[in-house]
Amino acid sequence: MSHETRRHGFRWVGVLRSCLAKAIVSGARQCEARRYLRLAAGMYRWARAISPLHTDPTLTTMIGCAYAEVLVQLECWNTAIAVYTQVTEHNPNHAVAWFRLSGLLAHVRGYEAAIDSYLAAVRCDPTRQWFYHPLLWDVLATTGQLPRLEADLITVLDRRGETMSLSRTRRYSTEFSRSADTSGKNERGGGGLSSGDVRSPGAKRSTVSR
Repeated sequence: MSHETRRHGFRWVGVLRSCLAKAIVSGARQCEARRYLRLAAGMYRWARAISPLHTDPTLTTMIGCAYAEVLVQLECWNTAIAVYTQVTEHNPNHAVAWFRLSGLLAHVRGYEAAIDSYLAAVRCDPTRQWFYHPLLWDVLATTGQLPRLEADLITVLDRRGETMSLSRTRRYSTEFSRSADTSGKNERGGGGLSSGDVRSPGAKRSTVSR
């Protein structure tokens, strides 16, 4: 991507973030919030329209993620999922987009729907700290998906020679396997985790908007 195109993209992302702030401030003034949302949607369509003109997906990714932030803050969950899905299709190596998509899917459609996106984020960048977020590991453990995540993580980390992260992964896996047994007993007694009780960190406003 040329310097000029990148600079142009950053300028539009700045405008998008301004729209986000104004839409939030608008609060109950739905008409005003929708106006900013339409502006953001127009910029996203523009970014997608010019994307075939260059091979670097950075611009569409930048604007797509910023647009999705607006949608998340306005609780337009399904449209945000669609935008993040488009971003990951256009830029399949963007770990943050995959992780945010997994958080939204967990919030809207349940944790089972979020696992593939979460694993995709792991494959893109297994060294980021979100892979050790206790809530997600606990949920994966209580739903019986921890062995799948562990196997995938260890394979990727071992291939990349990430010995420190590999040892952390095994340690976390052991800890949360134990917690899964406890959580399972609590759940049978009415005190366990459920997808209705907790949100993935990707679906929290403060995390998604970073």
